[in-house]
Amino acid sequence: MSNTTGRGDTAVGFSVLSGNTTGTQNTAVGLGALSNNTTGFQNVVLGGPAGASVTTANNVICIDSTGLNISSSCFIGNIRGVTIAQMTPSMLIDSTRQLGTPSPRFKKDIKPMNGSSEAILALKPVTFHYKTDTASGREFGLIPEEVC
Repeated sequence: MSNTTGRGDTAVGFSVLSGNTTGTQNTAVGLGALSNNTTGFQNVVLGGPAGASVTTANNVICIDSTGLNISSSCFIGNIRGVTIAQMTPSMLIDSTRQLGTPSPRFKKDIKPMNGSSEAILALKPVTFHYKTDTASGREFGLIPEEVC
């Protein structure tokens, strides 16, 4: 761990928090975990090289994922493009492995698309069930291979 004025950091493993200069209260475990962080604080990463893309962001959680330099975010490796509909509000894990929610309480500038309905229907939206999640209900979406 490299540190100039940062304090309260916990680093376990080789090359962990190696770029840290003033970041404080970070916890990093695993080979190269949070290695590029310089000033970010209160980040928690687990697994190597978890958090490698986090340099100045704060309050980031990365589990077996390099994450992104976006404050107040959470990334979980080996899971992406999954909607967890049984939760309230439901959770979404996007293609970058970032957790999010489709709930309107977390969105702004929501407006009807009006004349865009024809364009959306031209994309051939479908309903479906995930093969690996027998408990989930019916989902709505697009088949990427048919949109491209």
